[in-house]
Amino acid sequence: MAKINVGIKFRPNLSSDVEKQEKWIVDGKTIKSVDNKHTLQFEHVFGSTSVTEEVYDALAKPIVKKAFKGFNGTIFAYGQTSSGKTHTMIGKNKMPGIIPLAVRDIFHEINKTEDREFVVKIGYIEIYNDKVYDLFEDGKTELSIFESNGHVLVNQKEYVAVSEKEVMKQFGVGNKCKKMTGTKTNKDSSRSHAIFRITIKSQKKDDAEDSRTSSLFLVDLAGSEKPDASATTTFNEGLHINQSLLVLGKIIRELAKKNSSLKRVNFRECKLTRILSPALGGNSYASVICTAAPTVLDETYHTLCFAQNAEKVKTVPVINTTKKAEEFPPHLLQNSSSTLPVTLSSRFKFVCENSKQISPFSTSTIFKNFRSVKPELIKKAATRAVAVNSSLIYRASAKVSDNREQPSWYCEGSKDHVEQFELSESTSEEEQADYEGIIKEKDNIIKKLKDEVRELRTENMEMRTKVEGNNEILSEKEQEIVELKEKIARFDEEIIINSSAIRDSEVKIGNFENQLLKMTEEKNTMKAEKGE
Repeated sequence: MAKINVGIKFRPNLSSDVEKQEKWIVDGKTIKSVDNKHTLQFEHVFGSTSVTEEVYDALAKPIVKKAFKGFNGTIFAYGQTSSGKTHTMIGKNKMPGIIPLAVRDIFHEINKTEDREFVVKIGYIEIYNDKVYDLFEDGKTELSIFESNGHVLVNQKEYVAVSEKEVMKQFGVGNKCKKMTGTKTNKDSSRSHAIFRITIKSQKKDDAEDSRTSSLFLVDLAGSEKPDASATTTFNEGLHINQSLLVLGKIIRELAKKNSSLKRVNFRECKLTRILSPALGGNSYASVICTAAPTVLDETYHTLCFAQNAEKVKTVPVINTTKKAEEFPPHLLQNSSSTLPVTLSSRFKFVCENSKQISPFSTSTIFKNFRSVKPELIKKAATRAVAVNSSLIYRASAKVSDNREQPSWYCEGSKDHVEQFELSESTSEEEQADYEGIIKEKDNIIKKLKDEVRELRTENMEMRTKVEGNNEILSEKEQEIVELKEKIARFDEEIIINSSAIRDSEVKIGNFENQLLKMTEEKNTMKAEKGE
């Protein structure tokens, strides 16, 4: 099990706080009110001078790493309006928030991982007046929530992203569609809960069965102030914001109790808690960043109480990976295909009798269907289906006695599969063909995406090869330039030396010419004297 990590982040004083006195003192991990009425301690406390990257390293980065390994993760910011939630989650300019830092680290890990192939998908929704809207569809498309295999899903639009830059660009597009309203404490206050989802799918290059799929939820909650704290907030907005946060606080308190059971917790009271249910009581790692204003007493104390309860909540993270046959509980798998039909038939009959439900399949039908299947096909299907089937049997038989102990492999999401088993034999072949067509179409899309990724990687490798080749040529040219410069320098030296020699020679020639001229004059003088 893992507990929810909680951190308290105090924002710096704003210009509007100049005339206000600080109501809280931060001393290491201890937070104390100035009037000494409240003293609380937390594992992670960040004063008003701390930066977002410190918060990220302590609370978010470990969850991002877990998400990269196949675990689901959730990071959400809770606090009153104008306490720094959006600044912490998104950031500004050269001060990136939790979301851009997480995206940066995800693609950094992808780029340095060579033995796996990755697909990253992103989605962005907001919950406004307890209705879910797609921020990638102008924020006007209302979405529905449904459950499948124990997972809470939203039929939102998702984008496949291949780079950090592409993710942040699309994220910015979604932010422009958020519902914003000016309040007494913040002129640009978000009046909705925003949930940014990053899905990471990976597969080992040499092992198709070794695949992982994880979801990272990054949540910026609306302000948690009391109804009268924002005079300009519309009644309907304030009502739904406070109602959803009230339900969230109630669920946190319930989960924080010792011996608390998930069966008693109603996550369906509002859309927010229904979507966050995997993080609050499911298979996800989670961190809560509680933002607070140092000049506010009551609302900050309310936030700190929420944080104290959240620290006591525990989850059971499970890696989302493809299971091989040997990973299923050994007592579920049968060594002989001949005994498998009898085992499944007897268990199914037991469930139907004890749960007082009318089964659309008779025992004879089950025997007939199993006998018509080749033993080798039964063996192949068993490793993929028997664990789910056994969990269905357990869930259905649990209706008979609530005292029956749940095995460690019990799957909470098997309700949907039980309902599928209760379908009548009247399902038409046309419907089955439609489902097969949809599956085939999805497989083709996945294949095309893989081909595109493979082509992009090939192009990337070719570009890298070209760049490396150009770098080598550039290096050679630079070396040639260096050698030419050295030759020019040597030529310059030789020119200087030769110039000096030429000057010496010219002097000597001049001397010789003077001597020759003198000798010529002397000769002429001597001839003249003889002639006389």
